Amino acid sequence: MNLKSARFFISSNLKVLFLSIAIGLFACAISIFAFSSPGSNQPPNGNPTFWLLNGTSMYYSGGNVGIGTNSPTSTLEVRQNSDTAVPMRLFGGTTGAATNKTNMLAFMISDSGAGEKAAAGIQAISGNKDVNGGILTFLTSGGNYYDPAQMTEQMRILNNGYVGIGTTSPGRRLSIIGGVQPFMTATNDYVATSAGTMLVQEFGAPTGTTYSMIGSLTGGGAAWGNLILQPSGNVGIGTTTPVANLSVKGTSVLNGFIVLKGPQVTGSTYSNDGWTTAIDVRYHGGGTEYAIDYLPEGDGACAAGFWNAAGTNVGSICNYNTYTTFNTSSDRRLKENIVSTNRGLGALMSIPVNDFNFIADPQKKTVQGFVAQDLYKIYPEAVTVGGDDPKKNPWSVDYGRLTPLLVEGLQDLNNRVNPLYSGISIDPTVDTSTPFMKINNIGNIGIGTMDSNISLEINGNVMIDAGGFANHITCWKPDGKTLGYCSTAVDSSGVCACN
Repeated sequence: MNLKSARFFISSNLKVLFLSIAIGLFACAISIFAFSSPGSNQPPNGNPTFWLLNGTSMYYSGGNVGIGTNSPTSTLEVRQNSDTAVPMRLFGGTTGAATNKTNMLAFMISDSGAGEKAAAGIQAISGNKDVNGGILTFLTSGGNYYDPAQMTEQMRILNNGYVGIGTTSPGRRLSIIGGVQPFMTATNDYVATSAGTMLVQEFGAPTGTTYSMIGSLTGGGAAWGNLILQPSGNVGIGTTTPVANLSVKGTSVLNGFIVLKGPQVTGSTYSNDGWTTAIDVRYHGGGTEYAIDYLPEGDGACAAGFWNAAGTNVGSICNYNTYTTFNTSSDRRLKENIVSTNRGLGALMSIPVNDFNFIADPQKKTVQGFVAQDLYKIYPEAVTVGGDDPKKNPWSVDYGRLTPLLVEGLQDLNNRVNPLYSGISIDPTVDTSTPFMKINNIGNIGIGTMDSNISLEINGNVMIDAGGFANHITCWKPDGKTLGYCSTAVDSSGVCACN
């Protein structure tokens, strides 16, 4: 090798050597930078191996990891200093159509005896983007190793915001299905069997005689104030067997306005009795136990008011210090075509008054009163016409409505009798329990007799203060046909010498 060749060989190898050293120093610098602690160019504790390989996996167990932050306070902290950017994205599933693909975030628990178990999970399900979009579900595990098939879904949220608990297809903002007590809330101090209160909603069995309940439980577990809901729509307060739309058992205090509306003409009937009514009061008791008590804060208040369909008051029940009034509207300002009535004593005398007993009365007690159908023919104002079934819709009589007819009848009688008594004076010491005079229905007058068959019949002596018989007592002569006068005083038996 000549000198020229030797120079070329040395020069070339030196270049290669320096290049190799430079590459090595650059790689070392990169390694130091990559595995150094935040803010330092050297690894802590002289250990450059933060990230370790395990097959194709890489892990780090020397401290907290920060992405977007140089001072992480948790095992993994992801920070994005932006109001619009997404700080972290999780992708799962295979490529292809994104329908019914899942991506789960599992919360694992380490168990030294059984290994790692999945305690709970949040799972995203991709639906058809044109139909139901994404679905988010929440799952829990009964203690099995991490296996989505072993976890139970407890709640899901659809893309429209509907939340389902116990159902995968909620039809409302919140749908809770399944379980005897799907809803429960308690006070902070609630302790079973000892303290606090708890509000519970319970569903009955899906078959058989059942009911649902909203109730309150004390810490001792005793139910009180339960609200019972039957599948038929009946509601019971204080009773588990409501027989109407609303059945209340026990003492109730109602303040404010209460509106009760019965069924429409085509509505359902009450129980098996056939009534269509807004309120039905049933009770056991007697004496001072009343079905309804009314106690006003002050006297002069009205317990009930009655209105017609147009909103006009037509009556009321009011109580005062010592009495109660039952009122029917009679304001002159509400009336028109006011004239004197032509129905009086004649109509009153035509009304039949009967003695009878009611068929349903086991004691068969005789009472006096009217028969509605008979009274209707004479005075229909006092009768409410019934229906075909007398047990459900009987004909009824408002006895108070007969008051105007009674008043008019008395006035009519007084107008007829007054002329007869003009100038007549009756000794107040005389016993008037036996009639002295009778005018029968054909006009015959009997004085001293109640069975006159002629226009005027007098039984007894007569004093006539007129003509030749002045101040004498008339009498019948022995022939019984000729009228004379007493020539002697009348004895104790009413007999005298008649001439």
